[in-house]
Amino acid sequence: MVVAKDKQANRIAKLERDVKTLKARSAKSQSVSFTITTFAPHPIKVIKPIIVTVQPSNGRFVASFVDANINASGDTDVEAVAALKDYMSSYFRLLDGMHPKQLGPGPKRQVVVLREFIKQR
Repeated sequence: MVVAKDKQANRIAKLERDVKTLKARSAKSQSVSFTITTFAPHPIKVIKPIIVTVQPSNGRFVASFVDANINASGDTDVEAVAALKDYMSSYFRLLDGMHPKQLGPGPKRQVVVLREFIKQR
């Protein structure tokens, strides 16, 4: 009977440790939102604010503009957003200068979405 109680106590202790670990991981994996309102100094003008989701990933951060399926990473959340802005600016200028027949379905959809939010100056 004592052995069964010890096993049960050990199991409960292990479950409590597991719950604590899961809570800690969950707290670290919270995503936050940023709003992009400018691309300065890039020659891109924001037509309407862009909501970006940032979440930790393997010791880094990934910023995502989900509507256009565009992502970038950085060592901090701010660096990830800056990298996303740089990438979006370059990528948009590239896509915006191409004829739609030159684009595959993914990039064609991305440029349509991006044009709702940004334009070249």
